[in-house]
Amino acid sequence: MPKKSISVLILHWFPLEQFPPAQNLLNVLGSKEQLEVVCCSTRKPNDYHFFSHDHITIKRSYFPSTGSNIFFRVLRFLSFPWLCLWTAFWTRPSVLIYYEPHSAIAAFVCLLLNPRCRLLIHFHEYREPKHFLDRGNALARLGHWLEKRWLFRKAEWISHTNDDRIRLFLADCPNVALSKMHALPNMPPQKWVLSANEKSNCTGESTKLIYIGAISLHDTYLEPLLDWFSNARNEKTTLDLFINNVDSATRDFLAKQKLDGLTIHLGGVPYEQLPTILPKYNVGLILYRCNSINYVYNAPNKLFEYLICGLNVIYPKQMVGVAPYARSECSPWVKSIDFDKLSELSIDDFRKWNGSLKPWEQTCETVYQQIVDKILVSNSES
Repeated sequence: MPKKSISVLILHWFPLEQFPPAQNLLNVLGSKEQLEVVCCSTRKPNDYHFFSHDHITIKRSYFPSTGSNIFFRVLRFLSFPWLCLWTAFWTRPSVLIYYEPHSAIAAFVCLLLNPRCRLLIHFHEYREPKHFLDRGNALARLGHWLEKRWLFRKAEWISHTNDDRIRLFLADCPNVALSKMHALPNMPPQKWVLSANEKSNCTGESTKLIYIGAISLHDTYLEPLLDWFSNARNEKTTLDLFINNVDSATRDFLAKQKLDGLTIHLGGVPYEQLPTILPKYNVGLILYRCNSINYVYNAPNKLFEYLICGLNVIYPKQMVGVAPYARSECSPWVKSIDFDKLSELSIDDFRKWNGSLKPWEQTCETVYQQIVDKILVSNSES
């Protein structure tokens, strides 16, 4: 095997298991023989399922979970930048990629050690300026200060998940050059396309609804959905909720739900298992109430996960970020509804579609080729 020529260090403060797009980028980079990739991230003390890749070294410190002793929380906050600095000292990366302002402090100290290292930045979310002032956001606040003071000028690449978030970001940070900005939507892997081609449950009389991800009474349309489901369902209608994150009030609410056809899976499902589970359903639900600008302009992972596995998609009309992907002339379709007027909808409205089958074909391999090209081309020029 040829000698690896480009050393890439990726810094991701939050546990990788919570962010499938980060896993997908690592899988893409790990498949390139020209790259030697090391990633620094964190782990939660009680987690047992960890993302891994045969050709990537992943180093982790402990994530400072809430409720733990203040001394250990501070120690864990400090252990991540120390881990990153130690890793950068030994690997001497030529390219540094970091995610989110929470990783910016670690990136800063690594670049102090190796100022010639090239810098690329990606953001999972858009954060309003006032967000950094919220209590509990000291790490992100300091990281964002370093970004505006130095890191954004140093970076040769800054990406968000869509053009709307880029527009909002540039309005907040007008000194950043537009030429640095790129859009990287959260597409699933190419191997998931097979699930759409093999899907057998997209026709017939049964209606199988599914929701995957975090859920809450405050931030999602959970309660209106279950009210509607209790009245509109029939013996051929089911609703499955695969929940990976839930607060105590919502958990108590769910425990009281005893609806026929409703199945609640607490604990979620590992990301790599989704392409075997999703094709069993007809309609994938997006339930966010859009309580922040970030979610108004969000095209979430689940949108593309549903589509690539052949599911039709229902989303709230307030989600401007999904609107560019709306389609009704083919299947799988993507349609907006007013979740505040669910009582006006019937089960048939969740099933209607016109036109021919048009499988979803956009994948993370195509999207992330942009960043691969940036690493390879710019490195060869330097």
